[in-house]
Amino acid sequence: MAQRADKCIRHILVISGTEMMGMVSISDVVRAVVSEHKEELNRLNAYIHSGY
Repeated sequence: MAQRADKCIRHILVISGTEMMGMVSISDVVRAVVSEHKEELNRLNAYIHSGY
């Protein structure tokens, strides 16, 4: 993510061999990171509220 931000790279091609399979945008990456953070927050909240 840091390299993409530093170099203003907004899209990365996904290639298998010589065939283009798709494209990953910066918004795809941001969505994935936000989702991971939400899951971690839910796990931590569940731990805190479990009466440890």
